[in-house]
Amino acid sequence: SPRFVILLHPRENKKRIGTGRLTHLCLENSLLWVGMDFTGDGRVARLLADETLFPVVLYPGAGALDLSDDAGTATLRAQVPAGKELIVILVDGTWYWAKKMLLANPWLGTLPQIKFTPPHLSQYRIRRQPRAHCYSTVEAVHFILSRLGEGRAHENLLEVFGSMVEQQAGFTPE
Repeated sequence: SPRFVILLHPRENKKRIGTGRLTHLCLENSLLWVGMDFTGDGRVARLLADETLFPVVLYPGAGALDLSDDAGTATLRAQVPAGKELIVILVDGTWYWAKKMLLANPWLGTLPQIKFTPPHLSQYRIRRQPRAHCYSTVEAVHFILSRLGEGRAHENLLEVFGSMVEQQAGFTPE
């Protein structure tokens, strides 16, 4: 099962209904790092230097490997060398801040990129998504785990997310 490193923008960290933190709390095998620029961060240096890890970043760049179909998923599996653990790095923030974080962290551009086309609209209806293809962090992690055939251990992600959305929607007038 892949591990996840969630790079949480400081503004997103202040939001009580952010899905980066929710995702981290639901996954046993994740790290949550809050900040804007991780370039000089020792944790990043250790992650990139670790010979047992194969880090990729979830970002829909031009050369990103598309996990939307079986061929893309098989290609990713084939790219991860034997004996190495897949680490998926997610940048969590608004699209505007995510782009700023990518620019502030040039090391992210050196990593292989993965992407996917969501099979349906985001269920995060309490926050506006800028485009139809935008997903919350929790939905993105669930999709990746589903594509990689990681059993059903990740199913709680959408249950917890759905409960949070319903609870928050109850506080919002129609």
